[in-house]
Amino acid sequence: MRGLALRLSLFAATAALLACCKNQPVEPSPSPRMPETSSVRVPSPAAPRCLVPLSSVAPQPAEPVVDFRCPRESKPERRYRKRPLKVGRASLVVELALSEPEREQGLMYRRALGEEEGMLFDLEVEEPHAFWMHDTCIPLDIAFLASDGTVVGVAENAPPLNDEPRQVACPSRYVLEVPAGWFRRHGAAPGMRIAVTE
Repeated sequence: MRGLALRLSLFAATAALLACCKNQPVEPSPSPRMPETSSVRVPSPAAPRCLVPLSSVAPQPAEPVVDFRCPRESKPERRYRKRPLKVGRASLVVELALSEPEREQGLMYRRALGEEEGMLFDLEVEEPHAFWMHDTCIPLDIAFLASDGTVVGVAENAPPLNDEPRQVACPSRYVLEVPAGWFRRHGAAPGMRIAVTE
């Protein structure tokens, strides 16, 4: 009888122990911690590029140099190839400054530049560039363009016969020179894209 009671109490204790263990939370197996999706930053291929917007106030217009004060070209006038160019809704016929001698002379010694005329410089590498108005007699807007033709900034209304460097704080490959005030008159601004390579 004592043996049966002992076995019954042993059985009850085992059952209680099993019931107690059943209710214990199961320890999860370790797993690698993944970063939360919201904290992962994947760079976008269309991230904003370096752009310098136009000033909220247009600069004071500079006057062209009176003809007799404009320096004379000592060599025969350089001939540039031309091509049409669309800038937003506006059309230009631009002269192409592609070689080093063409880029060095640019629009120097010119006494006039029509509203639909300009010059496009291919500087071959995309990096910060600066232009000056040495021996240039016409006030200009100097637009700096990235390799894909995006206008990254405009040095507006550069005054004639001025050796101060004109630049924007962005790398560029191309430069487009047009008459001063042209960008504002035609609603063109940094961020727009010009098909310079077509």
